[in-house]
Amino acid sequence: MSRIIWATTLSIALTTAHIANAVNTSVWRVNTSEGFEKGEAEGLTISSDGELSLAPALDDFAETDDLFIWSMVEGPDGTVYAGTGNNGRVYSVTPAGSTEVFFDSPQSEIHSLAVDKDGTIYAGAAPDGVIYKIDPQGQGEVFCYTGESYIWALAIRERGGLYAATGAGGLVLKIGRDGRIAREPILNSRDPHVMTLISDGSGGLYAGTDGSGLVYHIDSEERARILFDGEEEEIHRLALDSDGSVFAAAVTSRSRPIRGSPKEKKGSRPRSAVLYRIQPTGVATKLWEAPQPLMLSLLPYGDGTVLAGLAHRGWLYSIDREGLATRVADAGESHALSMLRRRGGDVLLGMGNSGKIKRLTANPGRTGTWTSQVHDAEIISQWGRLSTRHDAPRGTSVSIETRTGNNEDPKEGWLAWTKLGGEGRTVVTSPPGRFMQIKVTLNRRENSRSPQLSEVAVAGRQVNVAPQVRDIRISTYRTPPRTQVGPQPPKSSSNGNNSSKASRVSSSPGRRLASPTLRNVQWTATDPNEDKLSYRLYLKGAGERQWKLLTDDLTSTRYLWDIESAPEGTMQIKVAASDELVNPAELALETEEISTPFFVDHTGPTIEGLKADVSEGTEVVISGLLRDRATFVHKGQYSLDGGDWQMFAPSDGIFDSPSERFRFPLGDLAAGEHTLVIKTTDVESNVGTASVVFQVLE
Repeated sequence: MSRIIWATTLSIALTTAHIANAVNTSVWRVNTSEGFEKGEAEGLTISSDGELSLAPALDDFAETDDLFIWSMVEGPDGTVYAGTGNNGRVYSVTPAGSTEVFFDSPQSEIHSLAVDKDGTIYAGAAPDGVIYKIDPQGQGEVFCYTGESYIWALAIRERGGLYAATGAGGLVLKIGRDGRIAREPILNSRDPHVMTLISDGSGGLYAGTDGSGLVYHIDSEERARILFDGEEEEIHRLALDSDGSVFAAAVTSRSRPIRGSPKEKKGSRPRSAVLYRIQPTGVATKLWEAPQPLMLSLLPYGDGTVLAGLAHRGWLYSIDREGLATRVADAGESHALSMLRRRGGDVLLGMGNSGKIKRLTANPGRTGTWTSQVHDAEIISQWGRLSTRHDAPRGTSVSIETRTGNNEDPKEGWLAWTKLGGEGRTVVTSPPGRFMQIKVTLNRRENSRSPQLSEVAVAGRQVNVAPQVRDIRISTYRTPPRTQVGPQPPKSSSNGNNSSKASRVSSSPGRRLASPTLRNVQWTATDPNEDKLSYRLYLKGAGERQWKLLTDDLTSTRYLWDIESAPEGTMQIKVAASDELVNPAELALETEEISTPFFVDHTGPTIEGLKADVSEGTEVVISGLLRDRATFVHKGQYSLDGGDWQMFAPSDGIFDSPSERFRFPLGDLAAGEHTLVIKTTDVESNVGTASVVFQVLE
């Protein structure tokens, strides 16, 4: 035996690749059964511990003219008999695979077959619930009319005659040698269908039902009891283990309410298929939950193992007593409806929708392939070395191929499969691409045991893509909320008098105040490679030709800018984003984005020609001109003799231009000297003030 391991040193190892940044190589790695199951295996088994090996050879053994092979039995001379639908026939199949119609019934389906020691065949038919008796020469007659609609399963009685599992009455009937049905059924299930019936190896029977998912045990005295009540609605197939326990394929073939108290359980069960192992005492273990919702056939496959056939592509799984499952084969058909182990050891599969009988041999095939799922690297990537862990004994080989593309469907626009190249043939030769597939082929010569593969991993690095910058915003910075200080309500003394006053700090937040010379510069930046980015900011005024560096070495998408030293007027900010922090200089990329024009204004408006006209009496009229050289005047206020600020409007009624005239009366004032302060604010929150002192005569 020779063990070949290709190793590679990589910075990140992931089961499904997610490349964090462009400088690091990452690995797409498959080394679990779940990972291999996502691909397509032909001629290979997939073990529960994630190992590929050559599967038992599977070939087309025989073919019928019908669609469904519902049941199969083997006669004493090695002839196989197959019950079919939709024409209600029984075919005979020679050991070489030649077929012919053995018996053609007037019914549409032959769901069950049984053969006794002298080669007589019994066939259970639907829809009329008829059982036919067919001699070894193919001459058939009605054995009995059951009065039921379906004969789902038949079992030979030791003393002659039959047991028949039926639907839609949910009975197991006892039928004598003469075809007469016993007055009382040996099982009258609460469910409408008894789907499966097998010997318990000690003169008794096991039966599985559809409706409540029950497994009954019928002992050698023909006494029936419920052995197991499953969560699923149907026990579709049973198989006897060599230690006397029974495997049960339980399915929920359609959504239905969950049994139990409405207060405890709500909703409905999804489609599911579960394999149980039930001991003769009734103790049950849930061994395995199938990856597909329908488990249609079951067969003892070896000491402590069972072979299960799923609906999806005819997948076959071998499951042991510990619940370890190995995908044995992919039949390539929709489903295996029935299974039969011939005395020579081969397993025959009766397929649905094709009417074929396939043969699963005891020896591994000569070749098999596994094709991975399509892997999405999210960005076009350069692919490097590919490594595997595999065992290739003498006379066997493991070969690897890859293909890449830039759309997720390999059938459209992908290049052909290419073998690995370079020293040791470990380098991917497929061109760069966003999507990749891997194909593994295992081969063996005659008399060689199967090679095995337990891991495949490929290194890749995304092609660097430039970052993106958008949505540059410049806004006035507002300071965090301030606490407020105010008088505290007076405390009452014991005699009810207010004896003192104190100050307190209010817990309620104050208003966020604008900072006239601070601006918040914010932007949004993304990088397709998810690289860490750095930023530089540039400034340019209207009429200027060159950008001036404002700041660099930023890693945040926010910058607090003090505009006090910047010239006033129309400006623009340019944000340059680079992925140079995580890429070599020759690979680093940079993107620039320019903001919309905005005003820089850090001086307040001026107040020109402020005067107070005192007319006869006590009326005073205030007038003047507010002017801002960069933006426009936003607000006007006045305070008389240190009083509260009062709003005033411009002469045209609205503040909407760089210069605004104002004129407003103060009304009657007391005689004497007065001081008036005018405060004006522009749109950038810059403030200008002026004052005037005047006399009001008596």
